Amino acid sequence: MKYIQPLKMLMVAAAIVTPIYLVAPTPSFAAKPMPVCIVGHSHATIQLAVDDTSCEFINVPEGTFQENVYIDLRRDITIRGSGPDSTIVDGSNTEAPVFWFQNNEWTLTNQVPHAITLKGMTITGGTSPRLLHPNGGGISMYGNTLTVKDCLITGNDASTEGGGIYISNTTLTVKDSTISGNSLPEIAP
Repeated sequence: MKYIQPLKMLMVAAAIVTPIYLVAPTPSFAAKPMPVCIVGHSHATIQLAVDDTSCEFINVPEGTFQENVYIDLRRDITIRGSGPDSTIVDGSNTEAPVFWFQNNEWTLTNQVPHAITLKGMTITGGTSPRLLHPNGGGISMYGNTLTVKDCLITGNDASTEGGGIYISNTTLTVKDSTISGNSLPEIAP
């Protein structure tokens, strides 16, 4: 009987031990954060946000912004206002389009096309330069893809074509927008 006692203790100790299972963590695939820049917070002007190559989405708050924005098309960009009644981008009739998108010759022949979206704003006060590029008062775009959504394009002037929008080598999509009250044809290819 001397040997039975330790054997019972061994069986009791074995019954108390519970197995531990190690489970590998499930890998998580987080979506890449979208770089959003906010005019008036991270950047003082629309042009400064456009010039910052880390800005893919540019939010423009309520207010009037007196700017002529030049964009060299090297990446996709979305410029989003708070609505055509709230966000106004005014070119102030300074002989430049309000939004001027340009590709250089190398870009047109050697790069992947880029998508530009203008959304939720009024575009006004643009005047195409009389000599350099006499086309496009509100928007002038050479190359790539342009989407205009929920915008009012009015009060712009071009000396030759496209008082509201002028495009060349561009795919244009206009949704839920009004283009009227511009001089010369509203949209000219």
